[in-house]
Amino acid sequence: MRAYAAERWDVWRAGAGVALVLALAMAMGAAPTAETRAQSVTQAVAQSVAQSVAQSVAQSTGASAGRSNRQSIAQSAEQAPARPTPAPGVEPGGPGGVAGYGRGRVTGFPLPRYVSLRAKRINVRRGPGLEYRIDWVYTLADLPVQVVDEYGDWRKIADSEGGTGWIYHALLSGQRTVLVTAPSATLRAGPETDAALRAYVEQGAVADLSRCRRDWCEVVHDLARGWLPKTDIWGVDTGELWPR
Repeated sequence: MRAYAAERWDVWRAGAGVALVLALAMAMGAAPTAETRAQSVTQAVAQSVAQSVAQSVAQSTGASAGRSNRQSIAQSAEQAPARPTPAPGVEPGGPGGVAGYGRGRVTGFPLPRYVSLRAKRINVRRGPGLEYRIDWVYTLADLPVQVVDEYGDWRKIADSEGGTGWIYHALLSGQRTVLVTAPSATLRAGPETDAALRAYVEQGAVADLSRCRRDWCEVVHDLARGWLPKTDIWGVDTGELWPR
C-alpha cells in the first residue's frame, strides 16, 4: 500500500511540474509547442525519479547501518569472562562440584563443566527457548564448550573466545575434546618436553581427550596419539586430572 501511494505521489509531482512549466511559458507569451511540452514532461519525470531513487538509497543505507550497529552491540554484550561466574539458582560448592561454583539445577552435574558439540551446525540463541533470536551458528562438530547454566532442556555455554549463549541439550555430548590454541602444537610420546615427537597439530584443530595429568593431556588427533601441554589447548582446567 505504501509503495502504491509513493508511486501515485511521484506521478502527481511530475504532473505538477509539467503544469508549472506550461504556465510560465504562457505567461511569457510563448505558446508551448509539442516539442516544449515533451521536453518538460521528460525533465519533470527524470527529476522526480532521481529524487525518489536518492531517498530510497538514503533510507536503505540508514536501515543497514542501524542493523549493523545493533549486531555489533549484541555481540559485545554477549562476551563473558574466561571463567564464568556462578549462575543464578545454582548452589555453590558441594561434593564433586568445582570449588566456588556449583551444580546444575536440572541435571545436578557440576557447573561449569566441559562438553562438546554433537552436530556440525548448531544455533546459539540469546535465551533458553526457540522464541529467542539466534546470535551465531557453530559449524564445527566436536568443538569443546563449557556448560555454565541449565534451564529446562537448554544449556548455557561458554566457548574458548568468551562468547556465551543457549543450546538445546540434545545437541551437546559428554564426550571430552580439546581445541588447540597454540600456533603450532607438538604431539609427543610422553608428558615431557624431551619426549619423542609424534606429530605437529595446527591451531584450531580439535582432538579427542584421552586422559590428563597435572600439566599434560593425552589426546588423539587424526589417528595420532600423543601428549600436549595444557598451555597449548582449551577444554580442560589447569591442574585437572581426568578421568577422575
